Amino acid sequence: MALLLPRSAQAVVAILAVVKTGAAYVPIDPAVPTARMDFVLTDAAPAAVITTAELADRLDGHGLDGHGLDGHELDGHSLLIVDIADPAIDVQPSTAVPVPSADEVAYIIYTSGSTGTPKGVMLSHGAVVNTLDDINQRYAVNVDDRVLGLAELSFDLSVYDFFGATAVGAQVVLRAQGQWDAEEICGLIREHRINILGFTPSYGSQLAQFLATQNDILPVRMIITGGEALTGEHLQRIRAAFKPSLFFNAYGPTETVVMPLASLAPEVLEEGAGSVPIGSVIGDRVAYILDADLALVPQGATGELFVGGAGLAVGYHERAGITAERFVADPFAADGGRMYRTGDLVRQRADGLVEYLGRIDHQVKIRGFRIELGEIETRLLDHASIREAVVLALDAPSGKQLVGYLVTEVASRSEAEQAELREALKAHLKIDEDPKCRHVFRFGKTKHPSYSDNAVTALKTAIAAGQLDEAWNSRGK
Repeated sequence: MALLLPRSAQAVVAILAVVKTGAAYVPIDPAVPTARMDFVLTDAAPAAVITTAELADRLDGHGLDGHGLDGHELDGHSLLIVDIADPAIDVQPSTAVPVPSADEVAYIIYTSGSTGTPKGVMLSHGAVVNTLDDINQRYAVNVDDRVLGLAELSFDLSVYDFFGATAVGAQVVLRAQGQWDAEEICGLIREHRINILGFTPSYGSQLAQFLATQNDILPVRMIITGGEALTGEHLQRIRAAFKPSLFFNAYGPTETVVMPLASLAPEVLEEGAGSVPIGSVIGDRVAYILDADLALVPQGATGELFVGGAGLAVGYHERAGITAERFVADPFAADGGRMYRTGDLVRQRADGLVEYLGRIDHQVKIRGFRIELGEIETRLLDHASIREAVVLALDAPSGKQLVGYLVTEVASRSEAEQAELREALKAHLKIDEDPKCRHVFRFGKTKHPSYSDNAVTALKTAIAAGQLDEAWNSRGK
């Protein structure tokens, strides 16, 4: 069951209704480009889409013929489009349905794909329930807490907001759909007396910077950061602005249900450390740091993080090959369990905590969202004017910035034509609708057909130094 809904109380009701029937919900962010929405609808092949009258028009002209309580065809399968406010819903029978089994899929969330094809991650009821219970115990969430729901429906942190916090009677305050500035968010925290905040370090740092300009603070009981590295600078800013009694730094890919690891953040980052550790396992989980042969590495050595035990995804929807590649047999489990290959490079410190070091591929995280640079490059190459594309994620004072260097004949034309192409590419990628994607496009006209990894490294260094053309023209040499 697909949900094309803004973040709202109606969305929570719809999600709970779907999972109670035993169906799986597939959240679609209303801000995503139409092409991605169409892909998700085609790939997931839901029986129905629950949406609003205002958003239903987005379904017109893309393989769908209208909306209402009528069936339509999408690539050969029947699709029912339901307006969540349709009066006909109120007269439907309220017959109790069987309780879903632990092994049934509760939701499918689509993440980035390295070749431009998003992957639908399937999570079961049992994995979700066990994980959320473990999280509540770890953080002692209770009926007196008020949680601010900032995450999009298509981001798995929302799963905790909708199910985990409410399961113990905590109040969840949802930020309405749309872009909210720091002043509005801080006002929401104050108005509703929020005492638990969860956000990426860079977003929390932005809120903290705003409060600092106002000579203001907003004390809370607990802060949980995740989605990207918690640097010493972010740690100091967030602590100063929110004065949390508890401060956790968490880690967790969508494939492992929200957060399988977490660490208490220190008062200040120890000298020589790049970021706060991602910690140790939560609940009935296991974590291994392995080499390329799936052998344990010595303590302190760098290896890839594998997560096993309770809380793993079933796999990727209709992607048996990549499921087998990423979810592998756990050689250390006596019961024939599985473990998930995260692609993250880590090491275990002397105190037993796991420290995140980077990725083994070209995936990056911006404001907690997994972004495959190859997916963006593929989208850029769809444009007829672009012959080659390299996309990098560079650090900037306000957070990571996506930088695309593109080979095109337009590079030798007027500034007006270049500006027109930039705007066309922004529209093609729907960048303006996606505030997490800060972007820069630079054009070149070289005819070299390829680039090496060393050249890409040189290009990244040159971009940071403002020497783009020299680096691009020397790549592969």
